Amino acid sequence: GFDLSSDQGRDECAKWLQSAAIGKLTIFNLAVDLHDQLSSEVQVADLQRSFEPKCASVLTLYQLLCDQERPIDCVFNFSSATSILGNGGQSTYGAASAFLDAAHEALFPRASRVLTVNWGVWGDAGKLRDNYQRMQVLKASGLSSHSSEQGLLFIRQLLAGPSRIAGFMNIDAKVLGDRSRVCARFLE
Repeated sequence: GFDLSSDQGRDECAKWLQSAAIGKLTIFNLAVDLHDQLSSEVQVADLQRSFEPKCASVLTLYQLLCDQERPIDCVFNFSSATSILGNGGQSTYGAASAFLDAAHEALFPRASRVLTVNWGVWGDAGKLRDNYQRMQVLKASGLSSHSSEQGLLFIRQLLAGPSRIAGFMNIDAKVLGDRSRVCARFLE
């Protein structure tokens, strides 16, 4: 892999792309940086820490591919339920995900399709897989996990269709609605 946040990484990636025999391609943006903290404690560096892997790296790769006139079939962004429902302590991650949601197709105009999914909790994969306590807190707040099998099936369905933004979450609408008026209005 290449560290697209550094000049050296971008240069190495650009050289590799020039030499690689690649046809039409799909970019999967699965980047995540969970650094929990209270929003009152967030500094600019914390926002940069979340935006760099989630947003800047995929935009850099996209631009490198465009500079080399490579055809891009699809950009597939893994966003988060956090950008829609909120999640205490994850405001920077939610902000980076919300940026991808809001800019969706505008950021990637030369891609044939752009897919963005606001994922809920992957129960048997990902950063929370082995964090039982955190999984229980999320469940109590109305967000339960889904399996990798369910997530992969959803990915296959999305890849067969047009550009869109979608959410895939195992939620308890009553618990979420009771937790927040904003969530209640969103779930109506």
